[in-house]
Amino acid sequence: MTPTIWLVAVLSLALPSEYSLGATSSERVALPGPPGFSATEEFRSWRAPGGKTLHLFFWVPRAPRDLGPMAVTAEWPASIAGQSTKVIETSIFMGRKQRVLVTYLHFTNPEANAMLYASGLDRPEFEALLSGVKIAVTQ
Repeated sequence: MTPTIWLVAVLSLALPSEYSLGATSSERVALPGPPGFSATEEFRSWRAPGGKTLHLFFWVPRAPRDLGPMAVTAEWPASIAGQSTKVIETSIFMGRKQRVLVTYLHFTNPEANAMLYASGLDRPEFEALLSGVKIAVTQ
């Protein structure tokens, strides 16, 4: 199967063709700190058969907003888009009891953060999706 390439901010995601775009938004969000402190938030989600979902938040500047408590059940090192990071498995995510696999990426040009998380996937499936994440714009 030929993957579909999705561009979001500085990231390129090569997703299996069974993944279809479920939601997309772009907005300015207020952040804690001085009045007027905000970020641009790009959000995308994709769905695949079997209840599989992948979500991407991309914030410029770096400071992501607090989306709620998280309880970690496992974590392991990963290399994604040329960055050393980790993948986290949760039992609580965004303040709700739910198992997700999540990872974070950090960028310097532009100053930005990204969060990718998935539900309904096992570890090898999530790692396979993450192997298709690349930097699309020179930093």
